[in-house]
Amino acid sequence: MKFIKIPLLLAVVIYPVFADETNGEKSKDSANKIVIGVYGGASVLKMSQEYEYRTAANSFWQDVPGEYDKILGGFSWGVKIGYDLYFLPRNSIRLYADYMNTLFNSNDGTLGRMTMHSIGLNADYKFDIIGGLGVFAGVGAIYNFTTTQYLGNENHFGGSLNAGLSYQIWLFEIEFRVRYLMYQTQEKRSTYIPADIRALTNNATDANIWHKVEFETPFMFHLGLNVKF
Repeated sequence: MKFIKIPLLLAVVIYPVFADETNGEKSKDSANKIVIGVYGGASVLKMSQEYEYRTAANSFWQDVPGEYDKILGGFSWGVKIGYDLYFLPRNSIRLYADYMNTLFNSNDGTLGRMTMHSIGLNADYKFDIIGGLGVFAGVGAIYNFTTTQYLGNENHFGGSLNAGLSYQIWLFEIEFRVRYLMYQTQEKRSTYIPADIRALTNNATDANIWHKVEFETPFMFHLGLNVKF
């Protein structure tokens, strides 16, 4: 009897949701609309670092002991334009293009300032829960152009994952979004050798110290304001 009651309970809970959809009970916000928006917020990036050195006494490369990774905080902002396409009263797909600008600063000679320009084509699935509140998740294709103060420039093609909450009031939609960018990064060599590293390398010359740097792809946490018409 227990195994019969569970499916019946689930049916009682789930049926009203699907009944609303199939009976076509549209809310005032469930029409296809153009979307224009702006957003901004915090960005987080991990900078992985390691050092190797050799001396006249030890000609083979050896690791400098210690942990030198950094978590960099930054700021990003962007604009977007898109279209909401409703295929059921509370279910929609948002197709949109966006431009995002992101700035990080390591506050040392390893990276210095880093600016990333991102252009994306995205698709989010959105479910309107109740009273203007909705949840969404989606994917995107992106192109990044990155400039740094000390480590050169890079171009990347990649993707993004997006998820968040939205709340609509009349023509306006407030949005909180978590975004994760995905692309292949390259390991670089930095010429910046801190004084504490020199002390751990038996005073090896700069030519005999390798400072390797690699970046993980960033997370973004954004608040946005959209206009739908």
